Amino acid sequence: MSVLETAPPLPEEIAACFDHPDRQAIAILKRLRELIFQTAAETPDVGELTESLKWGEPSYTPEKPRTGSSVRLATTRDGKPAAFFICHTHLVDRFRDIYPDVFTFEGNRAL
Repeated sequence: MSVLETAPPLPEEIAACFDHPDRQAIAILKRLRELIFQTAAETPDVGELTESLKWGEPSYTPEKPRTGSSVRLATTRDGKPAAFFICHTHLVDRFRDIYPDVFTFEGNRAL
């Protein structure tokens, strides 16, 4: 399945979050958005995602309760694009264990 087939059009209120002077960072954040929708579509039982703004940042949450965790997209304090997770889920720790040399991590919240 193509990524473009799974990611819906960017809602206007979310699109404003991708208006940033660093075009490379925005391209990465848009690609992360596509991957979030693709992964949800390819993962059994996840179902539809709700795309909304949390703290002024795009957030992606499964509509079905207890099927996954929210992911927010934003840049870190130093301007790097990142996916942010709820810290008590330990998802960043799992990514750190599986992909220690692939991502740069920020505490227990972002990669």
